[in-house]
Amino acid sequence: MADQIAKHENHLDTAIEAQNFENLDKALNDCEKIDIDAKLKRRAQVMHSKLGQELKINEFLTAKDHHDDYKDIRNDVHRINMLVQEAEEQNIELDADLVAKVNAFTSRLISERNLRKQRELYLEGISTSDNAQVEKLQNLITDAEKKKVEEDYIKSASKLTSQMSGNIKARDTL
Repeated sequence: MADQIAKHENHLDTAIEAQNFENLDKALNDCEKIDIDAKLKRRAQVMHSKLGQELKINEFLTAKDHHDDYKDIRNDVHRINMLVQEAEEQNIELDADLVAKVNAFTSRLISERNLRKQRELYLEGISTSDNAQVEKLQNLITDAEKKKVEEDYIKSASKLTSQMSGNIKARDTL
């Protein structure tokens, strides 16, 4: 029996060190009805919670990398912030790289949403645009480039800015 306990404790310790959710989940399940070291089991449970929450966040980030409709962006920013808040409420200390990734993700999405929304608003009024609108859109483009928004949206907004500037010059010429 002592050998079996030692074997499970060793397996659990190895799974903790590997920091892989699936391996740790399996090791914890294997130790379910075995009387292993309480501190080791608690450490494994804490790591299991952390890795599980990080996995949820990473899967969300991967699944929501592209948005066909910019109106969905605000909801997804809220959802990812709720996942991070959920981790904080459970006293789970998320990996610093993951937190940076979440922050970059939300910044990029907000920048993308602002750019796409403004582009859509200005698209209808190209012929009546003014320099303030061109400058505002150009600032959004610059921000979007810094935050690595998808190139298609930046090109589309840049094209609109050029068209708006051309219409302003044409009106000034007349």
